[in-house]
Amino acid sequence: MLDMSIWDLYKQKQETFTLNEIRPITQQLLVAFEALKGIGIIHTDLKLDNIMLVNHKSQPFRIKLIDFGLALPASEAEVGMELQPIPFRAPEVTLGLPITEAIDMWSLGCLLAEMYFGIWFFPGASTYDQMRAICQLLGQPKKHLLDAGINTGQYFIKGRGLTPGWELRTPSQYKMVSGVQPECPSWDFDDVKDLTGAVMEKPEEHDYDTSEDKITLSEVMREDKMAFADLLNALFNLDGQTRITPGQALEHSFVTMVHLEDNMYSNPHASEAFEMMDICTLDLSDAMWDPLSDPETDMKATDGDSPPESSRCAANSNTERPTNDTTSQADPCNPEPHNNESAPAPLQAQTPTILYSSSTRFLLLDFIGEGCFGKVAKCVNLKTSEPTAIKILEDGGDAIKEVRMLQKIKGLDPDKNNLVRYMDNFMFQDKYCLAFEMLDMSIWDLNSQMQEPFSLNEIRSVTQQLLVAFEALKGIGIIHTDLKPDNVMLVNHKSQPFRIKLIDFGLALPASEAEVGMELQPVSYRAPEVTLGLPITEAIDMWSLGCLLGSLYFKTNFFPLKSTYDQMRAICQLLGQPKKHLLDAGINTWHYFIKGRGLTPGWEFRTPSQFKMVSGVLPECPSWDFDDVKDLTSAVMEKPEEHDYDTSEDKITLSEVMREDKMAFADLLNALFNLDEAFEMMDICTMDLSDAMWDPLSDPSENGETDIGVT
Repeated sequence: MLDMSIWDLYKQKQETFTLNEIRPITQQLLVAFEALKGIGIIHTDLKLDNIMLVNHKSQPFRIKLIDFGLALPASEAEVGMELQPIPFRAPEVTLGLPITEAIDMWSLGCLLAEMYFGIWFFPGASTYDQMRAICQLLGQPKKHLLDAGINTGQYFIKGRGLTPGWELRTPSQYKMVSGVQPECPSWDFDDVKDLTGAVMEKPEEHDYDTSEDKITLSEVMREDKMAFADLLNALFNLDGQTRITPGQALEHSFVTMVHLEDNMYSNPHASEAFEMMDICTLDLSDAMWDPLSDPETDMKATDGDSPPESSRCAANSNTERPTNDTTSQADPCNPEPHNNESAPAPLQAQTPTILYSSSTRFLLLDFIGEGCFGKVAKCVNLKTSEPTAIKILEDGGDAIKEVRMLQKIKGLDPDKNNLVRYMDNFMFQDKYCLAFEMLDMSIWDLNSQMQEPFSLNEIRSVTQQLLVAFEALKGIGIIHTDLKPDNVMLVNHKSQPFRIKLIDFGLALPASEAEVGMELQPVSYRAPEVTLGLPITEAIDMWSLGCLLGSLYFKTNFFPLKSTYDQMRAICQLLGQPKKHLLDAGINTWHYFIKGRGLTPGWEFRTPSQFKMVSGVLPECPSWDFDDVKDLTSAVMEKPEEHDYDTSEDKITLSEVMREDKMAFADLLNALFNLDEAFEMMDICTMDLSDAMWDPLSDPSENGETDIGVT
């Protein structure tokens, strides 16, 4: 199902097509005819109502060729066949010459001229009127063509004696041989000497004022008109054997726009030409596919959970920036911006927008995420047709910091280490743009869609891949600082369930630059050493990992997100109070704990009223899902399972197998939430998994044995 025909659009427009609209249609039809020529098919019926727009609203002038009811194999085309509508009929068909795929190229010339001038270029009342117009504008076919045509005598009369050449019959002479008096209507080009003159003399509807750049419309437009006229002359070659082919026409300057390249950014006609070609010639069938979700519901939260601060690839959180940041202000976003004053003002997806980098151009399809940092756009790389996520930042400082981190991780294999692939950074219309691979949806989105919590088998896969990612980051001394469900993206949940990548390095920082007292991580994922003001290492990411796994397993934020007091209260309740030497060392300990004196010198957790005395804020102390649970292991073990596996046949009951797996999960969570040995946890989880990341399609064994596959 396509949109509407070019003929329908022409009736709606009520004006002729511009060269910039004609060009992409030309290119796409040439591609179509080149393909048909490759399999020896002649369409024979090209006209405006046989060219359909795919979706003129989202992809202006993206077209397809339709109607093969009159098509035929070139090998079956016979001299004398009556093919093509009269206004689009090639002279070899009219004269009775050999018929090849070249007749479609003549029809293409007629169609382009009709779009440009707004009328049938050659009259359609009769073949005589058409041949008379051809001779008037293009000259008479050469003698060897007329000599060979089996129908030449109907339109031309051969002289004798001293004048042996062919001459076009007068209307009365044509009536003598055909019995029909031709109408000989007046023709718009009666006073035009040649085809090039007709093209060049047509006035333009649009007047671009480019005097500021000292490039007048006439200079740029004249070159483009000359290129168009040259292509028409090549399409209207009266000899089908030497007429331009689709492949040759695709290399013509009117299509390639080489004559416009120097003015690409300075002249609006040239800029529009490149944008129109980019938008129209791109096959967006894959790029427009949203793998799982309805875009209108992507950002919605369910089950009463708080929605993420942002969503999709490369989105930042609302977490405050580090207060002691010492990041260099040298701007790595150094590609020269390709701004021009005629480009669309605010970036929007409702109308076609092209984003220019120094190496390529991106077509903006839609906005798929938004946060305090700016927006994330779904785009297509117009050079590679690759779907791309572009993070559009409002703040230059944020862009500088993120690019600095991305440059540091660029040496890591993004696929092996489960990190988002960073591709480019550039400025466009005073906005900072970062280009990433396009991923599917976040773990947050999937969790919102699912009616039940993640199973241990699903959590295990996510856990392993994130450990690989954090091991790689630890190897280069980078702390992510912002792990949460909406910063873990599925690559393609349909084809690779639970294949994930870690995204968003906008708040990442080198471990060497982490300072005591920095405010890092979202509250509900914040490690106690950050809250208490203890030394900060990569171990804080491991605490966040525990929080994430807990939230997937219980389908709720594991620790409260309202305030750091509520979070610390929950930690003490479920995990116990941090040991004295940690509280003694924390520069912020006194915010949450009060130290006894005399016979009770230890630390005690402040009551809500005591916390208000030092902070001025009365904590909410909301009810918590684990208020009645004595410890973390009990919370894990007491959670009921949704699935009931019947394994009685193998004499292995669900309770035995599931209990062991739950115990292993609880043990891992306890290790991730170890208040006293957080630094050691990174060492436990830093196995080199390079061998474990084998390609499942290859044979990993040297002796030819095949490992057991897991499905």
